[in-house]
Amino acid sequence: MEYSAAFKKIVVEKFNQVEKDTAIAVQYVGQDDFRNIVTTAQQNMLAFSKYIEVTFEFFSTHKYSNIALISIEDPERARILEILQSLMQDALAIMEQYAKCLDETEESNIVDRLHIIKDKAGVISLKIRFDVPAPPMETIVDASLLEICKNMVKLTAISKDYYTLNKMWHFSVRKIYPRIELSDTAIVIQGPVLYEGDFTLETLLYYRRLYPVTTIILSTWAGEVTTELRYMVEAVGIVVLENEKPEITGKTNVKLQALSSLKGIELAERDKNIKYVLKTRTDQRFFLPDFLNYMRNMMSLYPVRRKELEGRIEFLGGYSSLLTYPFRLTDFMTFGTVGDIKRFYSCSCEDERLENAYPDEKGTGYQYDRVLRLTPRDDVFSVLGYTKDERLALCQKIGPYKDPESYLAGSFYERAILGRIIEQSDDELMHYWEFLKNAAIIIDPLQLMFYWKKYDNEYMTNNPLIADGGLTNSTWLQIYLHEFEE
Repeated sequence: MEYSAAFKKIVVEKFNQVEKDTAIAVQYVGQDDFRNIVTTAQQNMLAFSKYIEVTFEFFSTHKYSNIALISIEDPERARILEILQSLMQDALAIMEQYAKCLDETEESNIVDRLHIIKDKAGVISLKIRFDVPAPPMETIVDASLLEICKNMVKLTAISKDYYTLNKMWHFSVRKIYPRIELSDTAIVIQGPVLYEGDFTLETLLYYRRLYPVTTIILSTWAGEVTTELRYMVEAVGIVVLENEKPEITGKTNVKLQALSSLKGIELAERDKNIKYVLKTRTDQRFFLPDFLNYMRNMMSLYPVRRKELEGRIEFLGGYSSLLTYPFRLTDFMTFGTVGDIKRFYSCSCEDERLENAYPDEKGTGYQYDRVLRLTPRDDVFSVLGYTKDERLALCQKIGPYKDPESYLAGSFYERAILGRIIEQSDDELMHYWEFLKNAAIIIDPLQLMFYWKKYDNEYMTNNPLIADGGLTNSTWLQIYLHEFEE
């Protein structure tokens, strides 16, 4: 089989199995099955080494590395071959440690050797994924990737719109990943682990490759993390935090989201060098390599205008972040100072406005549809022209109900900035716009190459840069520059 993206996937999966075998071996030290488990790991490691040899041969002889037939320059070829040689040396070193484990009788020495294997495994895991490019040359029947791209162009021309085939992000033609050292920033990834396609695992490893010294925390629930997953992420220095689920979770998942986010942020806060934190989810990924730098740069470009906060808080636009529904900000992502993001998720989640978010006989789908029905799809220029009476009438129509998104942002504004609960007589929409203008930043999903492995978003995304009544970076800038009447 010729080396390609499909072949590389096999190589990665084989090494995943090596790590899983080793994780199990750690649990069986001193038991009868230990020898059999280590022997299996040796066999898988030998197969992995053979795959690396095939890869080395490919880059030693081929002049082209991808579907577009872009030639590999000699310095790049030398870099790849050097990495492959180091992989073969690391694989040999691990094989030697396996052999010593089988010869060793002292359990403490065996454990030490397994630790050595784990450290080297973390290095190999990142190298095979991100330091060796893989050409997507596969053809399924008559459908090559090149033909798919051509047909996407045709679809765009017919529909007069723009579409992104999300799966293509996984296999860009030629990737050279940077290593960005940010020691004052933490990433907290919260939620249940998504094991399908190793999505959460691959996200964690991707972030670690890009940010080798950044604190990365997986904050999830007790029982979510398998022994194998824990081994594989800890091998690259990622912290796993398993929290106990609260007995009372409420009618929405907002309490679970807030708690797992808060626990991860509090753990990051223990490192006094950490100034910023990104809260994101286990079923989402930012493919933009310098996404953390982008977020930090936005903080520098737009200083906060509220003395109650240390900096602005960044939210993701699109995906039902709305301009005319008070505090309806997509809760996928928040970025800001550790102190501000900690306060954002330090909510009780027991507000009666949240409890009444939708009738008992109806589910979250009802609430989502209700939000969209009550939200005018006017453009930002029309919206900013609403009179106070029009704003009050709209909020009266929406009512006091809070879905998870509007509850998190709205309760933060009440607690951290306003210092009281917003009342029915308040101009809540203006409060919201003032918050956006002075304390928030909206970033579009495409700016971060954001990917969400859920619903139709997993496959294709209609271009979200057109606001159509929603809240995007473009509409936020209009609010940011708008001079509201006192």
